[in-house]
Amino acid sequence: MATLDFDTPQTATLQQYVLSGTAPAATLDLGVQIVVTRADNSTEGYYLAKQYAYTVITAVTDTVYMPIIPQLSGTEAVTATIVGTDISGWSIIA
Repeated sequence: MATLDFDTPQTATLQQYVLSGTAPAATLDLGVQIVVTRADNSTEGYYLAKQYAYTVITAVTDTVYMPIIPQLSGTEAVTATIVGTDISGWSIIA
């Protein structure tokens, strides 16, 4: 049986992303998909769900943070994508 060690914290990389776009006069559900490609070419997926609800069309700029555990090394790559329906015109910037 595996032994868990809660006394040794893993160092994380805190990734910051800025989402921007126009939310409709309704509810908009979107997701942020983060894919980490590790040094050994393995991949890990991280996801964050966001919901915006407005009664009028509204320009939105929102900063979100995603912890990546274990910490990224210099040779590892991260890609971020906005997923969902009705996300035309939305952007994500690291």
